[in-house]
Amino acid sequence: MAEVNYENTYWSNKGKYEALSAELNKLVPSSGEVENADDNPALETLRIASNCYYDLYNNGLWNHAELFEKVFGFDPGELQGDDDSLTQELIDRTETKMDEFIILAAHEQHLSESKAETIDITPRGCMTAEGTKRVAQAQQEWEDATHELANYLKNVVDEIFDRDTDKIAKAEYYSELQTLIGIREVKQEAFIRAVVGR
Repeated sequence: MAEVNYENTYWSNKGKYEALSAELNKLVPSSGEVENADDNPALETLRIASNCYYDLYNNGLWNHAELFEKVFGFDPGELQGDDDSLTQELIDRTETKMDEFIILAAHEQHLSESKAETIDITPRGCMTAEGTKRVAQAQQEWEDATHELANYLKNVVDEIFDRDTDKIAKAEYYSELQTLIGIREVKQEAFIRAVVGR
């Protein structure tokens, strides 16, 4: 029988949304339904799922096998080992469903992940020192191209309103303006690619 890994599970207190789960557990009574269960269906579902979860890990679903299947949406017996032991597939599917129950209950109870967990919002491109430098350089080049375009556009507008400017000069200004717009767009795209780490 293959060895299973319990490390990143709620059973080991290392689930994906562990801190959020702890906040929700404060809203669940030690026995019986949650308060106003009809108005808090996701929290009540989490309570029932947690009881099944405990039974799975503690008793091998001796008490709640049928309820587990109903709540989690799959037959755990099909994923258990020959001796009714837990398999990695059963653990992984169970943990994923617990993640879903927790997120739905947190949304219902107006709990934010940011209150309970640290969320990393670092752009992918800034996850290394080299990436951060590349993003900063791309941003500076984009800003330089934008300033150059703005300055040139100001000159063009000034010249257009100058009645002494001939048509050839105006055409040259227009051509240069198109070129600078193109350069700015290229720099903008390069900046976005740098941010997303491409």
